Amino acid sequence: MADIASFDDDPTLYLFTSLTAGSSHIITATSRLETILKANKIPFQALDTATEERARKLWGRRAGKRKLPGL
Repeated sequence: MADIASFDDDPTLYLFTSLTAGSSHIITATSRLETILKANKIPFQALDTATEERARKLWGRRAGKRKLPGL
């Protein structure tokens, strides 16, 4: 749990996604969010919940019923 707590004090904006998901809408929506953030010069870091255990745990804990991708 300590590794997830490190996200609490981090001011970084994270874009949670799953690039290996079977659904193409996730990749399209992720691309759209990336484009919007970059166009507005908002710094962010993309996290793939399929490959990063910490990201998966945090998304599961905080997302509720929201679907990927999300900020």
